[in-house]
Amino acid sequence: MTCKEAVALSTLYLNRELDSARCVEMDAHLHVCLSCAHELRQQQELDARLRTAILDEPLDTRDLDQRIRQHVMAGTPWRWISAAAGVAAALVVGWILFARSTPPVYADAAEDHRREVIEQQARHWTFDNTAMDAMALGQGVSPVGIHALETAGFRLQRLKLCRLNGSVYLHLVYSDGAQEFSLFLKHGDGEPAAEAADAGHHGAEHLAAFRTSGLTAVVVSDQSGDKALRLAEIAARAL
Repeated sequence: MTCKEAVALSTLYLNRELDSARCVEMDAHLHVCLSCAHELRQQQELDARLRTAILDEPLDTRDLDQRIRQHVMAGTPWRWISAAAGVAAALVVGWILFARSTPPVYADAAEDHRREVIEQQARHWTFDNTAMDAMALGQGVSPVGIHALETAGFRLQRLKLCRLNGSVYLHLVYSDGAQEFSLFLKHGDGEPAAEAADAGHHGAEHLAAFRTSGLTAVVVSDQSGDKALRLAEIAARAL
């Protein structure tokens, strides 16, 4: 892949819309081309800043509401006023829900769990313990850590690499014999969080997140928010 091709495909790559073959080519190119890798990181950072700015922007609908009311009152039959007001309210609520939607990392994690664990869509999983340890080590994650949850009754079933909002994570699936849950891990050097936190839900999937001195983690469970948070707390102590 050339740098020109990498630039042309960068948006699809960041949005996880690139087919698997081209994604592999892009990964290989970014591994050897520091210039393209730097440009892509800058694009990711810009996207993140824009998203944060939009979500942090206070939503003032007073002017919009006033204009709608003036327009409605200027000749619209009374029987249509309540309907028009209802449409306006729906538009405002829709915008609020859109602006406050699930953060991309959590949404991606929930979608991956639904497709790959609940629906069991075909993926290239690693099941062998030695291979899983090597893959974890390659991503800067302790092999001992990923098996530490077994002391709490959760056995590591399988592992694969995935992308959440453009970043590479380990997707680990654990089971207690009755239920499975997903743990997504990424090596990082951010400040550790005081404790695991409820990260809300996306569809039927419930999420919780935590951060240690070396890891960023997201837990996804299709059972309940309390269950996801409890699993995150167990994982945080184990890791």
